[in-house]
Amino acid sequence: MAEGAENGFDPPAAVGSDAADVLGVAVFNFGLCLTVPSWMNEKMGTVSVNKVTWGATLLALATFVALGLLGAAAVELPSADILSDLTSDRAPTLTRLAAFVFGIVILGLGIPVNCVVVKWAASRNSLA
Repeated sequence: MAEGAENGFDPPAAVGSDAADVLGVAVFNFGLCLTVPSWMNEKMGTVSVNKVTWGATLLALATFVALGLLGAAAVELPSADILSDLTSDRAPTLTRLAAFVFGIVILGLGIPVNCVVVKWAASRNSLA
């Protein structure tokens, strides 16, 4: 945020020159078609599927929008891949470190979810 204040914040365009990039992030990043069926088999019967799914999706959407706006504010002329801008040599060390940790955390949090999906699929198909 400090870098955005130094650069002056110009609101970024909602979609860059290629809208296909937005479609990939918006549709395929959540992976609901893979995780919801296995989660439904693991949840307690009293848990509302609609409330949890919509709540988690809206929270993820808000996080993506906030991250995109902060990233765009931190870089004067962001490219299509903001993470590569934040890890470039032009970025301060703290920004590069935060971007590096972000990549590890996102990948690291996806592993337990995929383990549950694989376990559920294997047990449903009598492979486990």
